[in-house]
Amino acid sequence: SPSAAEDLTELALSTFLCGCSMGPLRLTLAALLLGARFVPSGGALHEPRSEEAAADDACLLQLVSDSPAFRAADPLVYVLTVDTAIGRKRYAMLAATVGQVGITSFQKVEGVSVAKYHTEEALQASPLAVMSDEQKRSWETTRYRSNGALACAIGHSHIWRLAREALSKPGAPRWAVILEDDALVNTTMSINDALAMVSDEADLAFFDGRFCKYHPPGLLSGGLGSSWGSTAYAVTARGAAALLAKPVFMPSDEWLRVPLEDGRVKGFCGEVLFVESKVTPSERSDKTGE
Repeated sequence: SPSAAEDLTELALSTFLCGCSMGPLRLTLAALLLGARFVPSGGALHEPRSEEAAADDACLLQLVSDSPAFRAADPLVYVLTVDTAIGRKRYAMLAATVGQVGITSFQKVEGVSVAKYHTEEALQASPLAVMSDEQKRSWETTRYRSNGALACAIGHSHIWRLAREALSKPGAPRWAVILEDDALVNTTMSINDALAMVSDEADLAFFDGRFCKYHPPGLLSGGLGSSWGSTAYAVTARGAAALLAKPVFMPSDEWLRVPLEDGRVKGFCGEVLFVESKVTPSERSDKTGE
């Protein structure tokens, strides 16, 4: 294909610049760039190799692994926002800066705002809300109950459903990253590099510094009572399913702890890629309608 040919041309030039000789591996490289598997199968390419040729192979295969055509799939990225003045302002700011951490595409998810849905009953009947009677009773007993917190929880749980479905499709990436519109970029490390550092055992990963404020980097273990925050985190399909498995409904900052405390999945404290922006009382009123 044209794109594969362009990749091949680019890599051929790269091999020349780094001193690799294309000769013995030219067919293997072409096959790799066209999507074929590199499996030893006998023949000239797998005859005994000189040290010089072996060094060329190592150089070339490293370049292949670094090629855009062979990098791991980028994560899905969802940005939760609301259609208010401050919501639009924050979304525009985040959209203009996420490229600094290597996010080049994302899906905007417009949540519900209490500026439009003024009561709990209206929020629970809104298009994005999926709440069983048991979940409604769970919400009535939550510690930090407010219309704004309910609206936020409805938005996050909607994204979990989207992520669970999208990540379960063949060929889908492992991770979906979820950002609130008040997330501020805090580093130049790429999201792919940050996710590459996450343990294979984890299905939830936190990148905002709030949830892991009292935990060191790495797998989370115990003492989650002080963990709080949903500004920037990532879920796998299994993680999204675990968040939705228990019939509870609570503020998203707290809800993220539930599958970790139940032992359904493991969490990971990652690089602080984002921090939460500070808001004035008037901005918070505009954001939540309260």
